[in-house]
Amino acid sequence: MLPGFKPETCPDYGTCHASRTLAAAATGHTEILITANIPSTVGISASHIEVRMAEGVTVHGLAIAKGASRIRVRGGRFGAGGIEMSYPTVYFPTKTTDEAWQIEDVLFDGIEVNAAADRTALNLRGHRVAVVNSRLRAGEYAIWSDTTEPLVNSDVIIAGNVLQSEGDQSVLRLVGVHNAVTVENRIEDLLLTGRKHAYRVHGESDQVFAARNVLVNGGTMFGTMPGDVIGEMWFQDNDLHHATEDLFHPEPSTVLRLTAHGNVAFSARSCFLCVTPPAEWDVSDNELLPYEPAPAE
Repeated sequence: MLPGFKPETCPDYGTCHASRTLAAAATGHTEILITANIPSTVGISASHIEVRMAEGVTVHGLAIAKGASRIRVRGGRFGAGGIEMSYPTVYFPTKTTDEAWQIEDVLFDGIEVNAAADRTALNLRGHRVAVVNSRLRAGEYAIWSDTTEPLVNSDVIIAGNVLQSEGDQSVLRLVGVHNAVTVENRIEDLLLTGRKHAYRVHGESDQVFAARNVLVNGGTMFGTMPGDVIGEMWFQDNDLHHATEDLFHPEPSTVLRLTAHGNVAFSARSCFLCVTPPAEWDVSDNELLPYEPAPAE
C-alpha cells in the first residue's frame, strides 16, 4: 500500500458492487483493490488514487474525470468500454475550457484493454501520462490522444506495449501533444476491418520522439491534416513490416524539423521517403528491404 493511502477492498465473497468502488474512487488518497468483475464503467473523480485488480478480474471500463491527478492503475483487465480520460471542458450551459481541469500525473502499468468494435481502448488526455508494459486492443484506435484546443497534452510516455487496432482507425494517433516519447512498442494494424496507419502525429505538436518500435502492416503519417503544425520530431531505429498504402509520410509544409535515422522498412514500396526533404530535415541511413511479415510477439 502507498504511504498515507486508505485501503478500500471489494469483498472477497459474492459480487463486487460498482457502487462501493465508485464511492472509493471519489475519495482522495485511496487504494482500491477490485476482486470480482464489474460489468459497468468505474469512474475516478478524486486525486491520489491507486487501482489494482485481482488476477482474472475484468472491469467493463474506466473513466477519469477532469481535474483528477496522481492516478495509478496497476494491472487488471478492462473490457468493451475502454478507458476515457476526460476533456478539460464543460459544455453546459456554455462551453468552457480551463487548463486547470487537465488531468495530471497518471500511470497505466501492466493493464490489458479489449475495447468494443466501435470504441477506442485508451482516450489519453492530460499532462505527465505514462502507458507502460500493457496490451491495448480496440476496433478503433488503440490510443487516441487529443484535447480541447487551444490546449495541448504534454509529457506523454508510451513504452513497452502491444497496441492493436482491428483496422477501422489508425493504431496510435497523437493530436496536439508536446514532449511525447513512444519507444519499444509493437504497433499493429490487424487488417480485420480496414487498412490504416500504425502511427500518426497531428495538430499543434512539438518534441515528439519515436524509436525502437515495431510497426506491423500500417505505416506512418505526420502533419497532413488541416491546421497541423509540428515543430520537431524524431523517428529512429524503428522496424516497419509494411502492407498498406503509406509507408513514411511526413508533410514537408507542416513538419518543420524531422530527424529519421536507422529505420528498416520491409515493404513493396520503391522509396522510404517519397518526397524531396526540406533543408531542415535530416532523413538518412534508412533501409528499404523486400516485404517480410513481422515476427511473432
